[in-house]
Amino acid sequence: MSDQPAGAVPAAVRPPRDRPLVALVVELGAGAVLRPLVRAIAGYADVRALGRCASLPDAALASGPVAAFLAPEDVPVATWHDGEVVVAGESISVPLNGLDVRSVRPYGTLVRRRWRERLGLPEHHVVVLDDLPEADRPEALRTCAAAVVGAADLPLALALGTPVVTDARSAVAAGAIDDVHVALAIGTDPAALAAELARDDARAARLGLTGRRLVEQTLDLGSVARHVLAALARADPARPPASFPRDPASRAEARLETRLRELHTPVGSEILLRVADATALLTGAAP
Repeated sequence: MSDQPAGAVPAAVRPPRDRPLVALVVELGAGAVLRPLVRAIAGYADVRALGRCASLPDAALASGPVAAFLAPEDVPVATWHDGEVVVAGESISVPLNGLDVRSVRPYGTLVRRRWRERLGLPEHHVVVLDDLPEADRPEALRTCAAAVVGAADLPLALALGTPVVTDARSAVAAGAIDDVHVALAIGTDPAALAAELARDDARAARLGLTGRRLVEQTLDLGSVARHVLAALARADPARPPASFPRDPASRAEARLETRLRELHTPVGSEILLRVADATALLTGAAP
């Protein structure tokens, strides 16, 4: 009879894997705050509850210091603590309003116009998101010419490349700047401002592009997930977790952006806007 405690992970050599295996160790009632980050990590690694790991995992993700004590002794541990993930003394900030940008394809102004034509929507279609059921909001954000958006929906709207009108508090929470990433409704009717924005193609295209870039740079949980996995690998150099590739679309977009930077293409330029429209048309999913 084995001396190993019931439910414990077998203490064995890690088998060869195409993707790293991360064990999830969660205290009762603490899983909700980790869920968005776990989904992002699952894009690069297999994530399973500790009790369901049939072999020794490559790493563990714990919901707090207490849960970290339950992780296997022989693996590096990432511990959630007050909005950060800590790995071997390294703190990685996690945006609480973030999302996995890799799973959200942007829609440029030309693509939006074509979808509005196909769906029979007005040319300068504007939506006020609070007036819509939550289930209908993503599609509305993909097809509208401009949208009035609150704090809860702002990260998704920006990630989709939607030209956005919002309030000052929501903008601050997302790190957005007036007339750089969003249009702020200060002392004016938000719906009227959105209608004005919808008729200004150049400004709408610029805000859609820079809003998407803001999310990629500051709110991307996919970037956090890659950072966490890399930190876990560094924390166990003798037995690093399996490598995790970037997805082909991300690699292609990164190469394109690098070439444009080499040509000193300014943000918001006509060339950059046309490139964004073209790549959105090729990679964007149908609403």
